[in-house]
Amino acid sequence: MLHGGSNIRKSLRANNLANSDVWLWDATEGGKLRLTEAPGILCSNLPLHWRSNKSLPTTFMVKALFDVPDGTVVTVRAGNDENNSAELKNNTSVMKEQVAKFSDLRFVGRSGRGKSFLLTINIGVQPPVVAFYNKAIKVTVDGPREPRSKIQPQLQLTRRCRKTAKCLNFCRATRGSLSEEYEIEIISSAKYRGLNFLDSNSVNQC
Repeated sequence: MLHGGSNIRKSLRANNLANSDVWLWDATEGGKLRLTEAPGILCSNLPLHWRSNKSLPTTFMVKALFDVPDGTVVTVRAGNDENNSAELKNNTSVMKEQVAKFSDLRFVGRSGRGKSFLLTINIGVQPPVVAFYNKAIKVTVDGPREPRSKIQPQLQLTRRCRKTAKCLNFCRATRGSLSEEYEIEIISSAKYRGLNFLDSNSVNQC
């Protein structure tokens, strides 16, 4: 049962805010908030994909657009069909001036491959208020990673850089000290092949 539900719905519809995908900029809190599935309850945006047990980039907040007494307990839970009660850290806060801030909220439990969590926000008023944030966040062990297509050229570039370094070191070992012109020629050849970050100072560190 939603506290003041019908009046809040009318107010939101009158202002074209009855869509859960609407984003609102809250100047008081200095952040971007979104409407949840419950009228009159807003919350911070979460990253689409995040690493397990890692601090969120911004403080997670819940804001009520109706009167909630200060000190009211607000609890956040997460789950899906694979993990119906995911482990969270620092998932309890209290309302102050209709805003609950969660210091260092962390998602420890994983959502499963290709799946996201449904976030449940419980506000401890009478009657109780429960809000939902659908497809809130995907949580995995490694978090978001670069696509393979971006990683592969970097690996190839590193291998070529090492080959050039070995060439220089081999020439130095067999011929003793190389002339500066000869080293520049080898490095220039490397640059021509795309190794423009390679120079005589960094060649031994490749």
